[in-house]
Amino acid sequence: MANNQSHDTRTTVAEDRVAAAVSLSVAGVKGLTATERRYTYTRNFEGTPGVRTSEASDGFDGSAGRSFFSSTQAKSGTTSGELNLKVSDSNSGFGMWGGIFQMPNALAQGDEVFAKFSMYYPDGFIHDTTGGGGAVKFFRIYSSDGSGANAGYLDIYWRGSNSSHLYHFIKEGSGIVGPAKAFAPTATHSYLTGQWVTFNVYYYLHSDESQGVVRVWRDGELLLDVNTKTLNGPEHITSSAYLFTYWNGTVPQDQTCYTDEWTITSDRNQAEIDPATGLYWLGE
Repeated sequence: MANNQSHDTRTTVAEDRVAAAVSLSVAGVKGLTATERRYTYTRNFEGTPGVRTSEASDGFDGSAGRSFFSSTQAKSGTTSGELNLKVSDSNSGFGMWGGIFQMPNALAQGDEVFAKFSMYYPDGFIHDTTGGGGAVKFFRIYSSDGSGANAGYLDIYWRGSNSSHLYHFIKEGSGIVGPAKAFAPTATHSYLTGQWVTFNVYYYLHSDESQGVVRVWRDGELLLDVNTKTLNGPEHITSSAYLFTYWNGTVPQDQTCYTDEWTITSDRNQAEIDPATGLYWLGE
């Protein structure tokens, strides 16, 4: 959360709401059964154009200072979330670009996470960065050690133009990094612009490398299916999801993208079978 980001001390009313919810989630997770922890969380970014998305009930819950409802693009309905990035956000942007979703309940080892969301990158949008390790944080889930201390994010990154793959997954702090976690080879895949792109992400939360699972689909194509750590300790929990919020390295230009139709659930009953793979996901 914001108070774990030492580079940025800004807070907002929405950010205070997120911090308070995390505290409640951490305190309550041990008192809930696996069934009681299940939730389904949706955000469709329907709102008044020009209003900050964290100031309404259908957008981000915090850290969304430059994220507004917009009618310029919409996957469904009449508006989406417009996410604005500035060159001044280089090696930063926290609290401004993208935002945070606070989950209704914290999840623990043995729980599942299903996420589905859509993105629109206008023609000319640049995904590449220089510096910052050559990668940009895309979709992340925050984990803590149960006391609320940061225990490393579940990170999906954009890779730089010099990489052989578009995306990479790591579990921060796990010590496990390797080519098996890179996906979407640049020889056969590219970043898609000028159209809506839908992502499905699945996590089975576990601290055993042979038990944890990460799966990622883009527009119905399964790009990653791997066993790896998704928690760094058996007592660790997850409590919130981040879209962007930080740009590693140099921002190449002022630019805007859009997001819409978010569902995050820990309830397999809300999922369906992908006919192409036989795996559970949230559909196309």
